[in-house]
Amino acid sequence: MTVLKKAVGDDPAPGAIQDHPPERPMVSYQAIRKSFGETEVLKGIDLHIKPGEKITIIGPSGSGKTTIIRMLMTLEEPISGVIEVDGEPLWHKEVNGRLVPG
Repeated sequence: MTVLKKAVGDDPAPGAIQDHPPERPMVSYQAIRKSFGETEVLKGIDLHIKPGEKITIIGPSGSGKTTIIRMLMTLEEPISGVIEVDGEPLWHKEVNGRLVPG
């Protein structure tokens, strides 16, 4: 699987959130792993998407393209790792300063 990114220029994309800190990704996958039975389809994926950035995910059948999107839509849960949207954990919550499954 390959992720192609289009560089973000000085001008934000139409509809992009203007008050988002530029150093923080809008979507961040950190060490994401996902298996279906014995088949591990995502093996430690790290992906950071900036506000307004456009990406393309390409790869052969079974390489995890749809699974990445389904996890962002909360239709599939990773077995490990953290997904953040605008700095907030998608599948975890903070308890006593630690991230725990939500």
